[in-house]
Amino acid sequence: MTEKYKLIYFPIRFRAEGLRWTLAYSGLPWEDKKIMMEEWAGLKPTVPSGILPCLVTPDGRKLVQSAAIARFLAVRAGIYPAGEAEQCKCDELIALVQCDLMAAYEQFLPLRPQEERRRGYDNWNEKAAPRILGYLDGILADSQSGYLIGDEASRCFALLVLKKSTRTWSFLASRDFKSTS
Repeated sequence: MTEKYKLIYFPIRFRAEGLRWTLAYSGLPWEDKKIMMEEWAGLKPTVPSGILPCLVTPDGRKLVQSAAIARFLAVRAGIYPAGEAEQCKCDELIALVQCDLMAAYEQFLPLRPQEERRRGYDNWNEKAAPRILGYLDGILADSQSGYLIGDEASRCFALLVLKKSTRTWSFLASRDFKSTS
């Protein structure tokens, strides 16, 4: 057993960055175990479902799926909403980021062929971004508190999730997806 949490992922942001930020904010003892692709083949059979990120808890449990790990850590950090309606809204925002947003920007990742990336980028600009960002604007417009979710603590968790995504958006926006080179 370990006395701290261990987050296992590759040395990239993608699906683990929000978890890293939540762990850093939480004050929980943790280790950021970044593995190289060469190590993954040997480690994969030991990880539930054979996917990363994986969080190993101090009692030895191995948790997978970044949205589930995010909720788990937010509860331990005291930044997960207390009320059922706020919990649902928080889970909705996580799903928006983890499913809708990821699906949209995975379409123009550098590993894809140039023409596919161009179509994905156009889809992002013309459809996905206006829909997703418009939805978030609507939540804020309807909010009594001025926050996406409830109070200050739960707002913090939502911001960790969304900030991670905006960093990724900024990174992707800085790339020239329209060029043919």
